[in-house]
Amino acid sequence: MTTMREALSNVELHSRARTVSIAVTVGKSGLRMTVSDNGQGFPTSGAGRGIARMRAAFAELGGTLSVNSVHGEGTTVTGVVPRRR
Repeated sequence: MTTMREALSNVELHSRARTVSIAVTVGKSGLRMTVSDNGQGFPTSGAGRGIARMRAAFAELGGTLSVNSVHGEGTTVTGVVPRRR
């Protein structure tokens, strides 16, 4: 999954995190991918091209991508793709 690779690349290149957590779950509502780190965080208004590419990849599948980042505490990126009926 290229979005997972992009999220992990962002952690490695930008976050200065010591810990990263990855979760991929599939349920009745669909697939959820979450990547969280305990790095430096960043202002989400200044999100770069990597996040834009991840958003586009999830949107192409009918899904969404959210980014929650707190300065000095880390970042969580969550992508959700609904189950096809």
